[in-house]
Amino acid sequence: MTQLRFSPLPGSPDLARLVQDRVEKVQQGFPALCPSTLEDFQVLADKISTIAQACQTVAKRLEAQGSRHDAATAVKQVKNDLDWAEFLEEVRVNPVPIKRTLLFRAHRHTARDQPGAYNARTQDVVFDDHYRQAKSVNDFVLSLGNHLGKTQRQTKTGRRLRTKFTSTSSRLNWTLHLTGKKSREQHEQGETGHVSFVIFDLQVLSETPNVAVFRVADVLDFLQKSEKSSLIPEEYQRWARNCDEYVIMGRGIENAVLQTVPWSELRVTPILNQHFHSAYTLKLYERFRDNAVDRRIETGFEQVCKMVVESAKAVAGHKANDAALVQLLVLLILKPGTWFWGINTSSGQEEIRDGCKIVIEDELVVRMSQVSV
Repeated sequence: MTQLRFSPLPGSPDLARLVQDRVEKVQQGFPALCPSTLEDFQVLADKISTIAQACQTVAKRLEAQGSRHDAATAVKQVKNDLDWAEFLEEVRVNPVPIKRTLLFRAHRHTARDQPGAYNARTQDVVFDDHYRQAKSVNDFVLSLGNHLGKTQRQTKTGRRLRTKFTSTSSRLNWTLHLTGKKSREQHEQGETGHVSFVIFDLQVLSETPNVAVFRVADVLDFLQKSEKSSLIPEEYQRWARNCDEYVIMGRGIENAVLQTVPWSELRVTPILNQHFHSAYTLKLYERFRDNAVDRRIETGFEQVCKMVVESAKAVAGHKANDAALVQLLVLLILKPGTWFWGINTSSGQEEIRDGCKIVIEDELVVRMSQVSV
């Protein structure tokens, strides 16, 4: 076996100093390196093992390349590997949800798109070992910040920009409003095509090859802890937290789409009122709604349940017969409260939720009886 040889350069980074700095970071979590429990000891051992493993991995990688490398190259790669290890320890990639989680997207289609088809129109960059060897954590964060500010830059330049990320949100009400807003803007600007409300299943996304999902709040928390929050403008951070944004990276994202519903089919959804359609932001909508809702006639319990279930079925599109999906959408519709939708009712949230469940179950029984006949 050829011995791996380095050519030291004057003033090149010191691997010993790099390792010492990382161990000192570990020590900050365990004063005097004295973990008080077996679990603490295991965490300490794992962190030290990660440092050693990074050094060994880089040495083997350079050896496999079979060429001469200087010490600076080795130290740079070790540092990069350790930075990614810290990032991945704090930021969950492809998080597996405890309960079924849906993500939503307001998506612009061009006139060339097939009806019902989803085209990501992003850069096909896979978040794998090759990406992490070529890019630093800072590179990733800066590209994420670039993506979060994409809409603002597109508005200024008038040009469509492509990034490696696809934005989604866990907030159904927020994404419904954004879908309507994008559709209205597309019409006002005389653009061809249409806008759809797209639903992803987080579990399916997490299991799709070559696809990585990140909750942006996790990345922002990592930056705050690492004292690197300045890498992403505060305005973009507030926006991402406000809508609980998730970003998707990779290729084959279309394979994880659960449903695509054109806005033209959602405009008449029972829970969406004229103020929801016309307000530029949700904050403005809530102001208009609050000025009008007190003057409305109270909506009865049965009518509220019917409105919510019919709205959930509209969002479900051609999957409206999927009782489990409709029930989940009912819960997401009710999450901000019936008052959010401008529904004036004295019925409680739990009462409405249970009533919607009964409506869905009754409809399922009717469908099953029709099939059996």
